[in-house]
Amino acid sequence: MNKITLDNEYRALENLFETKYPTLKVLSYNPPEPNFFDVVFELIDSSTEEVNRAITEKLRTYQLLFHFEKRTTAMEYHSKVDALLEETASLPCQGRFIKLHNHSMSRIFSTASGKHAFYCLIEASYHSARTFAQAPKMQEITHVMNGIETTIN
Repeated sequence: MNKITLDNEYRALENLFETKYPTLKVLSYNPPEPNFFDVVFELIDSSTEEVNRAITEKLRTYQLLFHFEKRTTAMEYHSKVDALLEETASLPCQGRFIKLHNHSMSRIFSTASGKHAFYCLIEASYHSARTFAQAPKMQEITHVMNGIETTIN
């Protein structure tokens, strides 16, 4: 089973938004001065819960910060993003799926540089198989009985 990394999670969200809305550019970093239509991806919370001895569930909260030139464009994309997330139950990732649970959207606000922006928080999860350390095979067993040492190979 392929292991899901944070980069894979980023790529899954990038694919969701950029495929549906090619004008958007999802970034894995926060530039000092984002361009119009830039979407900054960030993992803001992560935890792990045990499902059973072999499986854990990774709980994730992602933040996406959207930047636009005009308030009307921001309002349009606010509605589009909300609708897209409402209709998306899961994201394909590494031959498996990231399940989308909830999302919430901020109000539209103006940045110090004059852009119009909003952010979206997405709660998601996926299962991950535990890797177990394999005990080294016993090469030699030494047995002591009544003061007599016996070696078994």
